[in-house]
Amino acid sequence: MSTSLNSIIKNKYIKQYNKYFTIKLYLVFFLFLTFFAVIVGVVVNYKVINAENIIKVADEYRSAKNILFAKRGDIVDSNNITLATTEKRYSISADPIYIKTFNKYCVLEGEEKGNNCIKDSDDNPILKIGAEAIAPILSPIINISEEELIPKLELDTHYSPLLKYATKDIKRSLEDSKISPYFSISETHIRTYPNPEIAGTMLGVISSESLNKNEEKPMEGITGIEKMANYDLSGGENMQGYIQYQRGGNGEQIPTAPIKTVEPVDGNKVKLTINSHIQMKAQEIIERKKEEQNADWGVIVIQEVKTGKLVAVAQTDEAMGGTDEAFLKKPIAFTTSFEPGSTCKAITAATLIDRGLAAPTTPYTVSYNYTDENGNEYHDAVETLPNHITLAGVLAYSSNVGTMKAAAGIPFSQRKEIFRNFRFGTTTGLDFPEEATSLIFSDDHDTRSFQTILFGQAITATAIHSVSGFQALANNGVQITPSLIDGHYLADGIYEEYKDYSGKVIERQVIAAHAAQETVSMLESGIHYGVYRTGAVPNYRVAAKSGTAQMDYDPKIRDYTGKMGSFVGIVPADNPEYVIGVFLKNFRNSRFAGTPIGAGFSEIAEFTLETYSTPFSTPKTDYYPITW
Repeated sequence: MSTSLNSIIKNKYIKQYNKYFTIKLYLVFFLFLTFFAVIVGVVVNYKVINAENIIKVADEYRSAKNILFAKRGDIVDSNNITLATTEKRYSISADPIYIKTFNKYCVLEGEEKGNNCIKDSDDNPILKIGAEAIAPILSPIINISEEELIPKLELDTHYSPLLKYATKDIKRSLEDSKISPYFSISETHIRTYPNPEIAGTMLGVISSESLNKNEEKPMEGITGIEKMANYDLSGGENMQGYIQYQRGGNGEQIPTAPIKTVEPVDGNKVKLTINSHIQMKAQEIIERKKEEQNADWGVIVIQEVKTGKLVAVAQTDEAMGGTDEAFLKKPIAFTTSFEPGSTCKAITAATLIDRGLAAPTTPYTVSYNYTDENGNEYHDAVETLPNHITLAGVLAYSSNVGTMKAAAGIPFSQRKEIFRNFRFGTTTGLDFPEEATSLIFSDDHDTRSFQTILFGQAITATAIHSVSGFQALANNGVQITPSLIDGHYLADGIYEEYKDYSGKVIERQVIAAHAAQETVSMLESGIHYGVYRTGAVPNYRVAAKSGTAQMDYDPKIRDYTGKMGSFVGIVPADNPEYVIGVFLKNFRNSRFAGTPIGAGFSEIAEFTLETYSTPFSTPKTDYYPITW
């Protein structure tokens, strides 16, 4: 092949190579430009377009938030004596990861630190780091042993709780120490009961269980009045605030970074209707009566006639405020129901007068045994009652037979309504947590129960129910829903009173005024003629009724194994101010409730009337006759 031909071929391949090379070069250059454009786009996107979001994410990463809860409001009695309060405390936590960097606490700037130094047997300083170095300094400040502290200070975390309710002195000591940067101190609160012996079970308890990390639940009432008034006491919807700050790489707060604070709204101070002085006296009396009668338990309830306010709700074996025992026990007066017994005869008698079926002096002939038209047999508690008694005598002698004969004109179909009218068969309307509901027998084919309901059997009620029924009689037939909470103090110190905490209608005319008044007058007869002489109060007229009812039915033996004694009275009878109910379960040293329980009634009634400086009664001369 000639030289010229080789040159032509060579030039041809060179041209083709150059052409492909140029194409590749352009392709590489294009890819480079594309890659460069992407890089620039990403940078622009992050630096310009998404800069705000990036800053936001970074802030969120560095941000820390301490939750602030409102201070729970106080609970005070009717005289503003504090029964429950909230005290400021401090929660102390460690940063174990940051603590790992702590060292040479024994020697600082060439000088030994005296008592902070750990030395060996030759009196040479032992230089330690981390938890072992910081624990000996921290231990005497927060009063926790080094052995207990070290495991908590060696965790691989930025948060380790050490002490939940530190005092102000502990807080100051830690802040003044050189180890303070390694610990966080946040404000918290603790619930205390300055007068723990007063109504601890009824006051209830709060819960403040921990959530994750350093966040806590706000104080929340879980029983008693603490639960009943929880919204008011806790601060409502704005009870939670926070402090937001920036953290450094080791979790420490950056002192120059901005801090955002949202303050919570503190709870209101709630004022009760309870009078602590009378409450304590009632607790002392009922506890003594329980011991005298070897009873299972006892209750005293005192209610203002004209307002419905509960002045005292005392029980035996009272728990100390804020304790586990206060959580485990139930407020008996609200949560325990039983057959009220003969105190219900007063409601039956008032209904008879209201319907025009009887008058206080209407005569009845009674006997110990009685068989009704359905063949059901009944008898009175004792065989020695007079045979000729009036309606006032039916109450004074507490005759079951006389009650049934007097109420013969009330159809069976209407007898349940007598008691429903007085809020039996439902709750009292107080809305106390776990309040028991009054029950009325449900078997309409049980003809016997339609008779026994007239004298407080085949029906259950709490002590509050029984007292509330007498409040209506004492208040000219107007029943007022019982109340425990009188009102609250707002943040500005202004006091707001409200009659009913639940917002329901609280006043109802349940029976005619004349029927109520005549019933109260009849109830005085039992005291005047000596049937209930132990319930008398010096210088004051008393209208009262006792009751003894069976309880704790055992289906195996088809009989009751317990009994409930009660004594409910109105003082002063001529100008009713208070209804007082005294109740004892299984009083064992007396057959009937009138004598032992009546004495307890007399004692607490006299104390209550003297406490409020109640004027003496005007003597009564025109008592209704109880026999004919």
